[in-house]
Amino acid sequence: MIRKYKASSDYKMLAGWWMKRTMLPPKAEFLPENGYIVSEKMALFICKTDSKFAILEFFISDPDTSKEQRKVLTDLLVEYVLDECKNLGYSSVYNFLEHKGSCASLERAGFKLNSNTVKFYSKELV
Repeated sequence: MIRKYKASSDYKMLAGWWMKRTMLPPKAEFLPENGYIVSEKMALFICKTDSKFAILEFFISDPDTSKEQRKVLTDLLVEYVLDECKNLGYSSVYNFLEHKGSCASLERAGFKLNSNTVKFYSKELV
């Protein structure tokens, strides 16, 4: 049910999900190798760091999946990815998001809200 992300065969599917949500998909090379897909409906990636924390990022689901199914799959995927983070030696995990359903899933998994005012910035290094 949960499997490892394979860029060569999965990127097009995930990019389609982002586009259906009118979001710009990240470039394929920006997605970490430690990505996981559940039931071909949702994906989540572990961004490794050189410290004792990991960052969960690029949380995306097929917008055609029902809200009820997304809730169940999110809980399964988050639990699985947290176990993977432990196996990789991390002692803490961070995530930055604003989608209410995803926030609720993280709270069910024991995440604590650290800020209500974080803004997200990025810059391409050319």
